Amino acid sequence: MQHDIRFQSVNEDNFEDIMDLELHPEQEGNLASNAYSVAQMAYYDNFIGYGIYLEEEPVGFIMHAVLPELQDPQELAIYRFMVDKRYQGQGIGTRALCQLIERLPADFPRAERITICYHSDKPELRAFYQKLGFVEVGFDPDSFGEDGSGPGDNVAEIRLR
Repeated sequence: MQHDIRFQSVNEDNFEDIMDLELHPEQEGNLASNAYSVAQMAYYDNFIGYGIYLEEEPVGFIMHAVLPELQDPQELAIYRFMVDKRYQGQGIGTRALCQLIERLPADFPRAERITICYHSDKPELRAFYQKLGFVEVGFDPDSFGEDGSGPGDNVAEIRLR
């Protein structure tokens, strides 16, 4: 039986539950912590995050940003996306990301694209995002480090118009 997932804004009632969600140890270096993301949302008006809920249970977190905020066209960037280690492999992440992709154009009608970055040395992430309609468009220049080393992050996008 497939339960419905829903998004809930991160607020004073649930932020600790969201910060307590965990990845598998081998996944921890793939993205910033939920605590860091919650702090970013407090200081950057264009960062918007949601707890991903299965029934009443928080099972994940997703955060996007509007870039640039006041210009046309807008770009939407998914900055954080995670499902707690106890709930991975159940299709929750796929359903949550599809739901967000469907919702964003209505919430931000000036947006032309949705982008997401992921480590280029993670072929499973490439396959996951491609399955959802993302197309690779290059590398994030900020992901190579100061000395230019490292594999860098792929940038993929979904064009909205």
